[in-house]
Order: sequence, then structure tokens, then C-alpha cells
Amino acid sequence: MSFSEDFKNRVKFSIDIVYLIGRDIPLHKKGGSYKGTIGKAGKSGESLVVTPNKQLWRNTKGTEGGDVFDWIAFQHGLDRNLNFTEIVRIAADVAGIPLEGLSAEDKKAIAEEKDVKKML
Repeated sequence: MSFSEDFKNRVKFSIDIVYLIGRDIPLHKKGGSYKGTIGKAGKSGESLVVTPNKQLWRNTKGTEGGDVFDWIAFQHGLDRNLNFTEIVRIAADVAGIPLEGLSAEDKKAIAEEKDVKKML
């Protein structure tokens, strides 16, 4: 069960990663990137680097990093492999892309996920 690649890419590339992360973490521009501090790393300096031209982020004090979907997973405590449908839904909301415009395949994926959750 998954969204179509077209829909995922439309959502992913509609979000400015600096805007997305800047909603949660204060960022300041340094050269071609933006820097900030994640969690308790403030005691030891900047730990977050956001590279807008690549639409990527990374935690320099840990192993986390990736694209907008990875940031949403990180911020919401979601496992990208287990909760990807929910991550895409959150990202679509941030991007202002309505779920009503989903393909039949995407609507089926959402319905299947709801059915599985009901069984749990």
C-alpha cells in the first residue's frame, strides 16, 4: 500500500525544506546552507545543516538526515518504513495539496491502511 510516485514527488517538491524545518527549529543562513540546533545539542553548538539546493537536511551530531519526508518522520517520531502513508499525508497538508485529488490507486492505499488499523 503506497501512494503513486507521481503524487509523492509532487508533494515532496512542493515543500521548501528550509520553510518546513524553520517552522520547528530556528535557522540562520551560513553560506549556501542553513544551520540550527536540534534538541540538547545546543550545549555543543550547531547540529543541524539544511541544504536548500539539494532539499536535504542532516544532524551532524547523530545519524538522522534526509528529505522532507525524513524530517516529518523525525519530528513526529514516526518510522518512515512503517508510517510512510501518514508521513505523506502530513507533507501533503503542509504543501497544501488536497488528498481529494488522489488517483484511484492512492485512494485505495488509504482505504487499505484504515482497514488494517481497524483490525489492530
